[in-house]
Amino acid sequence: MEQINTEHGIFTSNEELGLSAEEVYEKWLENKDNPQPKPPTKEEILEQRINDLELYILTQEGLI
Repeated sequence: MEQINTEHGIFTSNEELGLSAEEVYEKWLENKDNPQPKPPTKEEILEQRINDLELYILTQEGLI
């Protein structure tokens, strides 16, 4: 396993994706200012499901 030591830490190759340690580091640099969105919380998921059910019920009853 290849690894490089940078000012941002140690980066290792990704054998699964076939990327060298340098390529992994370059990808990290490209994406470091664009973090992945956080997954919704349980409360947000439940709220969305409740809203979906309310809409479904109102649609089925012909109220919308």
